[in-house]
Amino acid sequence: FSRFIEVNDALCNTLGYTREQLLSRSPADVSHPDDKLKALPLIDEAWESGQDFITLEKRFLHQSGRTIHALVALQLVRDSGKSSHLIGMVLDITDRKQYEERLKRKSSQLKQSNESLKEFAYAASHDLKQPLRTISSFTQLMLRYLPKEGTKPEVFEFAGHISEGVKRMETLINGLLEYSRVGNSQMNFETTNVVDVIITVCKNLGQQIQENKAEIDVVYPVPALAIDPLKFTSLLQNLISNAIKYRRPEVTPLIRLEAKEQEDHWLFSVQDNGKGIPEDQTENVFGLYKRLDTERETEGTGIGLSLCRRIVSRHGGEIWIKSEYGKGSTFYFTISKHIGEMVNNTTPEEVL
Repeated sequence: FSRFIEVNDALCNTLGYTREQLLSRSPADVSHPDDKLKALPLIDEAWESGQDFITLEKRFLHQSGRTIHALVALQLVRDSGKSSHLIGMVLDITDRKQYEERLKRKSSQLKQSNESLKEFAYAASHDLKQPLRTISSFTQLMLRYLPKEGTKPEVFEFAGHISEGVKRMETLINGLLEYSRVGNSQMNFETTNVVDVIITVCKNLGQQIQENKAEIDVVYPVPALAIDPLKFTSLLQNLISNAIKYRRPEVTPLIRLEAKEQEDHWLFSVQDNGKGIPEDQTENVFGLYKRLDTERETEGTGIGLSLCRRIVSRHGGEIWIKSEYGKGSTFYFTISKHIGEMVNNTTPEEVL
């Protein structure tokens, strides 16, 4: 296979040569130096094994000197059982290769960015928590040394505001750390009965449920499916806690959990009879630091629903809300039936 026997206009245009120029050359002459002999071992193996068709990727050099990535298909032609010649087809895949290289670079940059964000989150939490502890400690010391008699009541009130602010800041930092961990940590999928998760959530929220006399109604059957049990627990716990937290005054919180099987996923819903959300605000409830309660009367960080969206996304699903202000809300989310098979033991960057 020392030279071209015949070439068409498409190959001439791809490589930038005239027909006469190519017919005076061999495939090796227009190949990239590192790929000149790439096809020979495959061709030899094909002749010996009786194969008639092989494919490979290799690089050619355009007459201008630029590299062309190509997918090459070779049909082996035999004459009386002996090798005769090859019929080759060349598909220019340079654009695809360049796109793959850009994608690889972006993936690498994303991985580095995720690592930097994770390191920043942990460093920031450590650096922020230390001064908070100092503020809290000195506030307590100040109160201890202040005489109760002769000290204006406002001083104790202001000190209480400082302590509450410190606690809220600590809650925000912990919430931000959890949000960061969900996005960057390994997913550990295992077949889990969702009933067990619900039981765990109700135990974790036991005091909140008891204080508000909330009623949790679970519609059976409830599936067992491949999920990350810790992250799924956090998902349900945030949704149920919100349902109780944003209750209507003088109305017993009623929360209904249901799962419906679809073709390739499970559709979950968490329905409540709470305050509900104005229609013009439902688009933004999953944003980071977005608060459901526009009056800011209810304690919260604005991270919970963002966390829920991230957890659902890492389970191959989507989350959305339907709400009627003054009557209640229903959060819907889907969990893929196959996500555990696809991404178990993969990194977040590979998933992205």
